[in-house]
Amino acid sequence: MHKYSALKQHSSADLSEKLEAEKQEKLTELNHIQERVRHENSYIGKIGKSIEPAIQPLGFDWKMGVSCLAEWQPRKLCKHHGCALPNR
Repeated sequence: MHKYSALKQHSSADLSEKLEAEKQEKLTELNHIQERVRHENSYIGKIGKSIEPAIQPLGFDWKMGVSCLAEWQPRKLCKHHGCALPNR
């Protein structure tokens, strides 16, 4: 009888740890989904979504389009005002 209660207690602890790990995994996944939705609904996300059809033939999605716009605009401003940006 004593071995059974010890085994039951041990498996309950293992189950609790597994459930806690699964809970943390699901919470992390939910946080990632919330962040993705927040980015998609931001102003820059909406701009990216609107230019996506134009850049999709190049194999880019809206996120890549946003990063291209973010790279292009400072270079345009610096060329206009004569400042230097390093080439990467």
